[in-house]
Amino acid sequence: MLELDHVTLVHNPGTITEVTALRDLSLRVPRGQMVTIVGTNGAGKSSLVRSVAGEERPSRGRVLFDGDDVTRTPDHRRAGRVARVFDDPHAGTLPELSIEDNLALALARGRRRRLRFALTAARRAEMRERLAVLGLGLEDRLGDPVSLLSAGQRQSLTLVMAGLRDPEVLLLDEHLAALDPGTQRTVLGLTVDLVERVGCTAIMVTHNMEHALELGDRLLVMSRGRIITDVSGAEKRAMTVPALIDRITGAGDVVSDRSVLGDGPARPVRVPAGVAGGPPPAADGPREAAA
Repeated sequence: MLELDHVTLVHNPGTITEVTALRDLSLRVPRGQMVTIVGTNGAGKSSLVRSVAGEERPSRGRVLFDGDDVTRTPDHRRAGRVARVFDDPHAGTLPELSIEDNLALALARGRRRRLRFALTAARRAEMRERLAVLGLGLEDRLGDPVSLLSAGQRQSLTLVMAGLRDPEVLLLDEHLAALDPGTQRTVLGLTVDLVERVGCTAIMVTHNMEHALELGDRLLVMSRGRIITDVSGAEKRAMTVPALIDRITGAGDVVSDRSVLGDGPARPVRVPAGVAGGPPPAADGPREAAA
């Protein structure tokens, strides 16, 4: 269970540049639930992610993992419990190191440091197995520098790295934003598979409303540091993008320009049937979700 208990986050308090990023925000997300979050720039989406990751410490309120108060626990000490994938494919890996070195570092995340071999035959076998499911041939390139990989390959590798330690919480901060539509489809499928396999709490921030509606169990809309809409279940499955925009603009908050919320024409994204966040299995095969 991930819980934010009346969290307020103020940047530069007491100065002329003071900004309140989160305002008395409370949220409970059970283990295994995938939540998508939308909102305009400055709504507080990334501030929420950073507060959960430990990168930001709330000015007031608490952050809890399964009842443990981690509000004052820094990000490096949460690393064994939280995995994060950034909007920039280059942010989650070290380009000068090899693929296997990056994976070894991910395996060591959150563990006590001691002298031992980081790369053993057993670990390399596990790495090849995890990479093989990507279908990108990376399992045969363990010694290659990450700098040789494309943006999509690096983001796919980052997802594999995020799941190596079976995190309690997976944070996806606009992790599709820099990818082309074809690569988005691949990474979306990998994301859904990872959430199902690990059974973690997942928070996915996105500007793409089609993704927000099609993926996950629950949809949150943020504005001015607050959650103004929270839908799930049948209500979420039945909601359309125009209806979601009407819900947001009808809240009478900061969002009023419908054009701001548009994300361009829909693009097909295949989400595996019967997995967390994906469509239910159907007799005629998996359904396609709009990207």
